[in-house]
Amino acid sequence: MNRILKDGLTPDYGIKEVNETMEPCSLCGGELEEKKVEVIKKADGKVVVIKEVPALVCQQCGERYFSIDTVEHVNQILKEVSEQKVKLQKIRAGELDFKAVAL
Repeated sequence: MNRILKDGLTPDYGIKEVNETMEPCSLCGGELEEKKVEVIKKADGKVVVIKEVPALVCQQCGERYFSIDTVEHVNQILKEVSEQKVKLQKIRAGELDFKAVAL
């Protein structure tokens, strides 16, 4: 049985464990399918977008699950960003405060 992890925040930038099976989705019971996704995290005050990350994604609610190997790889990338061992490609991005936008 493969241990699968769910996207979430932990102190080591990572993704936390929530279940030990691939199916069904732990939130809605939907079916999971393999996809490549973007993971967006913060490391050393920088927003880091990691593309083409393998994941299992719920077809019903969109919840994402990652293998332990994938989580370890993502965490290693974020550690290397924090230690300035990798060079990030600059991208255009905007930032705004949630409270600043009137509904």
